[in-house]
Amino acid sequence: AKSWERGNEDPPNDEVKYSEEPMEVEPARRAASATFDVQANIGGEASLREAMDPANQSLAEALKLSYRILQIVILVLIVLFLGSGIQTVHEGQTGIRTVWGKADQEALTPGLKLSIWPYPIGEFVIIDADNLHATDGDAFWPNLRGGSWDQAVSKATSVDRLMPGRDGSILTAGGDPAHVKIEAVYEIADPVSYLRQVDAADAAKVVQAALQRAMIHCAAGWSQEELLKLDQSEDQRRKVQDATQQLLDEMKSGIEIVEVKTLEKPSEPLAVVSSRDELAKAIQQKNTLVESARDQEEKQLISVVGPNYKDILDMIEAYETKYEESGDAGSQDELAKINAFLNSDKVGGDVSLLIEKAKTYSATIDQTLGAEAKRFELLYPAYQHNPILFVRQRLDSVLSEIYSAKDIEVFNVPPGIGNFLVSITGQQFIQDLRRKEQLDQKNAEAQKKLNESAGTYFPLSSDLGPGPSRQLNISDNGTLTNKRSEENP
Repeated sequence: AKSWERGNEDPPNDEVKYSEEPMEVEPARRAASATFDVQANIGGEASLREAMDPANQSLAEALKLSYRILQIVILVLIVLFLGSGIQTVHEGQTGIRTVWGKADQEALTPGLKLSIWPYPIGEFVIIDADNLHATDGDAFWPNLRGGSWDQAVSKATSVDRLMPGRDGSILTAGGDPAHVKIEAVYEIADPVSYLRQVDAADAAKVVQAALQRAMIHCAAGWSQEELLKLDQSEDQRRKVQDATQQLLDEMKSGIEIVEVKTLEKPSEPLAVVSSRDELAKAIQQKNTLVESARDQEEKQLISVVGPNYKDILDMIEAYETKYEESGDAGSQDELAKINAFLNSDKVGGDVSLLIEKAKTYSATIDQTLGAEAKRFELLYPAYQHNPILFVRQRLDSVLSEIYSAKDIEVFNVPPGIGNFLVSITGQQFIQDLRRKEQLDQKNAEAQKKLNESAGTYFPLSSDLGPGPSRQLNISDNGTLTNKRSEENP
């Protein structure tokens, strides 16, 4: 065999280069192991199939089986496509039906629902509607730092501070901090508005934000003491619920708050709670002291005025109020009521004793000085008629009374004698008589002091008179008589 190599152009025939190489010889084949003889008289499909290779038969059967499976899958997909327009809404669920993404205005009720437009043309959006919960996210609760409430309280001190971002708290109307933990139970009342305005995955966060804001606004109008009663007051929780609902309604969220409840008992700051025992002891001590003071006050008032002291206190208060308003002239009626009460049998205690002493003293004055005043009133006309004679008679009467005393000594001194010395000791029987009178006077004074200490002393006429030898009496006809006392001559 001859071959040649050419470049881009064929060389002239006389310049063709070629080389001589020996040709390859195919090796001898092995003898046939089988011989197929196809006769012309054998025909038909069955004969042809028997004559086909077994591999071709397997391939045909596999293609046929795959075709059947494909038919079944297509049939299932058609059924699923047609069945996507059927949906079951369970109890506690609601939702909407959409066509090309546009929502119907009617909410779905529990039961089997059918859409003439299957997915993706039509679609059911079903959501849970009842008994949904959202907390305040511990926005107003302190950080317990991994421990229990009791442990946090036991570790709290008065120097601990509430740190924003770590400790939750809420301010009350008086500026005092407090801690609360609340939860809102809500439901989807309007699913159309809900799905238009709220992402279902963020619904709890929306309610939480509204609950936090409502709690802050409500707490700003309550004192700390009122806020601590949140778990016991239905009215207060209702106010928080209404405020939360108002915010959600402004958003047109379609959410309705069913209930607001406390998850923990509201509390003061931890440092205050840790010192609550000391506070309780101080309050108990205060109450004990106040109760003791009230008992002492009542005992003192009873000892002074008697068991009806409240009546006289009310009268005195009314008198002071009237006196401040109208002065002395306008308060006479109240003063008359007080005097009438003091003169009645309702008064007791020290005031009753003082009033009795005053009445006795007044009676004594009437019997002594009053009687003597009456005597002078009787004698005054005689004095006006003849003063000189009246004075001389009174002087003679006084001198006669003086000279008639047992302890008197008379010294007759002749006229014209100058200075002289008089012995005042007197005679012995006169001295004995004077000692006896002094002793009697001391005994009377001692008895008087003893009676005064016992609170039962009443002054006698002899105590008010000018001397121990003088006593004024009123005779049966009403005239005043002055005679010597037989007991104290």
